[in-house]
Amino acid sequence: MTRLATLTALALSLAGVCFGAYSVAREATILDRSPERSIEEYDRIASGQAEFGLSAYSKKQVLSSCYYGLGSRLARVRPAPEIRRFATQCFEKANAITATMPTNSFAWLVAAAAAEALDDQAGMNAALVRSQKTGPREQWITELRVRLAEDNYARLDDTTRKTNELDLALLAESYRGVKTIASRYINDAGFRERITTVVSALPNDVQQRFLWSVKKAAQESLQ
Repeated sequence: MTRLATLTALALSLAGVCFGAYSVAREATILDRSPERSIEEYDRIASGQAEFGLSAYSKKQVLSSCYYGLGSRLARVRPAPEIRRFATQCFEKANAITATMPTNSFAWLVAAAAAEALDDQAGMNAALVRSQKTGPREQWITELRVRLAEDNYARLDDTTRKTNELDLALLAESYRGVKTIASRYINDAGFRERITTVVSALPNDVQQRFLWSVKKAAQESLQ
């Protein structure tokens, strides 16, 4: 091996070691962070100090912190400029993650929630659709998607409303999901017509389970 080749190999080796050390250090700061449901974590994200590492775990932790912060009590009592900074940071982080992980359905959902907080109607719709396309059968994400979509139904475009119907059908077909939509059926008059149309097109056993869940939810609401 020539002297030049030897030096090149050594430089690449050192670069790899340095990058590896940096990655480990960055992941360590993620693991040592405050709980995602904390004022400290909210402030860290709002100030632009929160980072995510290379692992899927560290990315999910930041996304979870963003999702919680966007809908938490903190998002209602903090000054408007701070709330906007938090939403902007979360929108940017979610988009940075989807840039390298385009099939990350949860990241698309967080981008949609952040866009909603920023009054970005087009951004919210686009991200909701991408979340449904990349995670059509991930039920826990579907539940969150339906919550965001139904809370902002008047702001949904035609494409997003169609993907929301697919999400509603998925929830209606599952024992866990049907409880979620049955509860909204009781409390949201505008939702009743939409979900009735969706459920009417599903198998008879699914319809019967939905009716039973609605009756149970109604009884519980009276207690």
